[in-house]
Amino acid sequence: MTDQAQGSTARLIAVWDLPTRIFHWALAVIVIIAYFTGDDDIPEIIIHTYLGYAVGALLMFRVIWGLGWGIGGNRYARFGDFIKPWPVTRDYARQLIRLSPPRYVGHNPLGGLMILAMIVVLAVIVVTGMGAAIDEGVRIAFLDGLPGWMANAAEELHEGAAELIMIMAGVHVAGVVVDSVLTGDNLIKAMITGAKIHDKSDSDPDSGPDAAAPPVGAWRALVLAGLTAAAWGWLIFETSF
Repeated sequence: MTDQAQGSTARLIAVWDLPTRIFHWALAVIVIIAYFTGDDDIPEIIIHTYLGYAVGALLMFRVIWGLGWGIGGNRYARFGDFIKPWPVTRDYARQLIRLSPPRYVGHNPLGGLMILAMIVVLAVIVVTGMGAAIDEGVRIAFLDGLPGWMANAAEELHEGAAELIMIMAGVHVAGVVVDSVLTGDNLIKAMITGAKIHDKSDSDPDSGPDAAAPPVGAWRALVLAGLTAAAWGWLIFETSF
């Protein structure tokens, strides 16, 4: 295909909505800082604790944003778009092994699985971290009454899961680099700007006239962020079962 022909079919389209991008980069920064402030010394442990609260709030927001429920994100932010059936994921993996993976406008199937896995592991880290804090005298409302042996077990699991998430993050970054090289997509830039170059003539499974994601009203994210902060704060500081 000539450059002129490519220019006639390629266009810049909106993919990642702003709340999804803010979540992505905020989570990355907070998790890295939390990992390096996990010592028992003050003030590091205080910073670590509040960063853990922030991760929990972000995860709650992202889960609801990904499920929809009338106040969720755009098409490519939703789990239903990037959590693919097993045959699709298997075929994608086979094509990746042959170094010829198809382009996806949103997350590819393996990338979608990694996102889901990282959300689960981060949720485990947050809950076990708060369980471990109980043993140090910190009050976490929805964990009041947690037995000491469970708090000790939570601390061990918390430390192991923290190491695991850093390994997963490394694999995630490597996957982004490999996908960018093999498909020509600049995924890092796309997660910053929210836009990707889309060519209707390529083999992208999501190709079509409606590939661009319609905009999401800012009010939707603001309402959800407020509800999430209130719900998470209530679980931590006010709950009484």
